[in-house]
Amino acid sequence: MKTRWMVKMAALLLAMVMLAGSAMAAAEEVVSQKLNTLYSLAVGYIGQEDYDKAMEYLDAALKICPEDTNGDMFADLHLKKACVYTIRQEYKDALTELEKSIKVRPEVAEAYLVRVQVYSETDEIAKAAADLEKYIELSGDSAMNETLAQMYLQLEDKQKAEASYRSMIESATDDPELVAYNLALYEMNVQMYAEALVNLQACKENIEKYPALHYNTGICQMMLGNYAEAVEAFTASLNTEAFAQDATFNRAVCNMTLQQFEPAIADFTTYINGLIAAAPATETETAEKETAEAATEETKAEEKEEAETETEEKAEETKEEAKEEKAAETTEAAEKTEEAKAETEEEPKAEAEEKTTEVKEEKADETTEAVEKTEEAKAETEEEPKTETAEQTAEVKEEIAEQAEAAAEAAKEEITGQTETAEAPVVDIAYYYRGVCYISVEKYEEAAADFTVCIDGGLNETESRINRALSYLQSGKFEEAEEDFTYCIAQEYMTDDAMFYRSYAYRYLDKNEEALKDLTACIEHEYNLAQTYQERAAVYQAMGDEVNYLKDLEASLQFLGD
Repeated sequence: MKTRWMVKMAALLLAMVMLAGSAMAAAEEVVSQKLNTLYSLAVGYIGQEDYDKAMEYLDAALKICPEDTNGDMFADLHLKKACVYTIRQEYKDALTELEKSIKVRPEVAEAYLVRVQVYSETDEIAKAAADLEKYIELSGDSAMNETLAQMYLQLEDKQKAEASYRSMIESATDDPELVAYNLALYEMNVQMYAEALVNLQACKENIEKYPALHYNTGICQMMLGNYAEAVEAFTASLNTEAFAQDATFNRAVCNMTLQQFEPAIADFTTYINGLIAAAPATETETAEKETAEAATEETKAEEKEEAETETEEKAEETKEEAKEEKAAETTEAAEKTEEAKAETEEEPKAEAEEKTTEVKEEKADETTEAVEKTEEAKAETEEEPKTETAEQTAEVKEEIAEQAEAAAEAAKEEITGQTETAEAPVVDIAYYYRGVCYISVEKYEEAAADFTVCIDGGLNETESRINRALSYLQSGKFEEAEEDFTYCIAQEYMTDDAMFYRSYAYRYLDKNEEALKDLTACIEHEYNLAQTYQERAAVYQAMGDEVNYLKDLEASLQFLGD
């Protein structure tokens, strides 16, 4: 399989064949019209990929092209033959033609480039690198230093690779700080982390120009095993730069390596929450949201309509009650007036007039009282609906919330067929690492939950399975632990470890015979013999077998050391 730079070299070769032909066709040394015609035909057939015809005309041209008087044409004809041989993968003949061309015109850069291609194809990388250096020297094509650097990396000569890459950068800019930073990025890419740190330090005073400086410093320190320094750099990265998610994750890994498990858990949690927040909503979640919103809007409209109707009805009732009360009071006043009139007719005129005056006053008072009552009723009519509407609004809001929640749950059941909590929208190695940290701080239920996410997502499934089994074992979920250990054994993953720890689950489940089988297999495999003998002794003791209990306990002594 060709490397990237080899493919590039092949493309350059084909382009060079055609370009060289155009240039040489106009050379002043072409003195013969026939020679010029043969040369043009050869180049034309190369362009049409008719290499047999091309070789025929190249050979014919060489027969009438004197080396001593037309050296440029002579060298170029051999170079063209070398190109055709290279395209046809006839590398030995290609080298022969190149030697003839270079001998006559050693200053022609393209000949060395074609030979770079030949040496690359024949896996002679050291020779290819030497010729590429010569080509760059003659042509001034500094961009090819990147290809040269890749060759030196293949030769495992990182120093020469770095020098070549530096040459390429320096040809593009005269800013020493920019050279240092770009060189640092290259060195990181080729795992030269110590050298990269030196170049990154040269740019530390210009953090605004290089926003990823602290983050890249953290990566270098982490890869060099300087985890405390890496934590410091990633923390600075979080304060001043982008890459917050990646910096948080890498700081968590460093803290985990330093056995600073609580800070690691905090960072892994932040990282995971960031992934969840950035994850696009699933079709189920979108449908749930839309259904809940629709239910809420519908409920609001219904409740608003009901509240308005009830308010209107209450106002009408109050109005009718006030009207009826006023009519009753007016009737009563009229009756009293009639009584007073009858009495007036029987009494003396003076007394009648006096009585009439009293009745009028009494009637006026009663009429005034009726009017006041009517006004009070009117006021009550205006205030009462307002008070009741406020109380009703609170009730409506509560009902809306309940109905919206019910609608969301109903939609979820309809779409997913269940009402359980949805699975984590993203699965990332951070769950696995956080699970390991949880085990280290004895938070076994949290650890089991993280390993479950990994298992369900197909991430580190067997590793997650055995760690979840250990978490279950520590949290007293022995049946679940047994199931996970059995899975690992079936997958032939850490079989002895799984059998040894499964024996604990069996013992707590009163499956002593199964526990004995696992421990005996571990002893046969010479797995952790001191501990395995002691555990089997405990099983024998639980079974009441004192003989074998003492026998295994004694056997463990020879493996316990002094």
